[in-house]
Amino acid sequence: DTMHVSTKLASESHQGLERTKECFDRISEAVEETGDVVKKLNASAKTMGEQHASISDVVQNLSALAEENAATTEEGSASVETQTNALEDIAQASEGLAEIATDLQREVERFKL
Repeated sequence: DTMHVSTKLASESHQGLERTKECFDRISEAVEETGDVVKKLNASAKTMGEQHASISDVVQNLSALAEENAATTEEGSASVETQTNALEDIAQASEGLAEIATDLQREVERFKL
């Protein structure tokens, strides 16, 4: 009877050890899977960091282009204003010449009589 009890206890102990081993095996697998997930997360974080730097460069380039466009537009506006002023001066000079021509025509007519 003692032998039977000892055998039964040994069997139960062996089964308990097997279950414990299975639990540790599952824990080990879970730790490995967690490690893989952490590696993937680190790779994703690195990729995101690189993409962030790339996007930051693009934004800086766009900002520089916008500033250049604003400066070019401002220069164009100043050029148009200068040309407008020059045209106004030409128009005034033309009016003055027209008046002189009219006066000259009157003087010529006066001598024809």
